[in-house]
Order: sequence, then C-alpha cells, then structure tokens
Amino acid sequence: MRFPAIFAHENIHGLPARVGWITQIQKLGNEFRIRFEMDASVPPIAAEKLIELRWDLSLTEWEMNRTHWAVKDVDLVSVLKDAEILPLDF
Repeated sequence: MRFPAIFAHENIHGLPARVGWITQIQKLGNEFRIRFEMDASVPPIAAEKLIELRWDLSLTEWEMNRTHWAVKDVDLVSVLKDAEILPLDF
C-alpha cells in the first residue's frame, strides 16, 4: 500500500505541513493501526500555502483547527502538482 497523504498541524501553530505516504492500515476489532512515512523528497508546505489550497484539498475551516484523520475524494498528487509543490514528473 502506498497512499499519498498530508500531515499538518493545527493552524494555531503556524507550522509547515509535510507530504508522506500511508503504507499500511490494520484493523483489530474497533481499533486501527496506521503506518506512514514522510517523503523527504517533498519540501515542507508552508501553513499559509496549505490554507490557500484549502478549497482544492477539500479542507473545512473546522478541520484546519482540529487534530484528526480524514480521507478526502481529492487527487492529492494533482493538486500539489498544480500548486507547484510537486514536480510534474512526480
């Protein structure tokens, strides 16, 4: 499994987000274990840039201020390429 993901802090911290990969999801009863790795080849995304991309990433204002996991119906790689965060050949 290799599912692209953004890992971000709550807005209040003003810290950059990172791009990474969800590499494994396991379920045991009502619990889940999610394994992931950050992609060192992708530079951090400034908090301001993430806010700018909010609409394209389908992020609500609430989500930008809460710690949570969310799966979106968004082509993350395409959005990040269009925003020139990822190279076109990524």
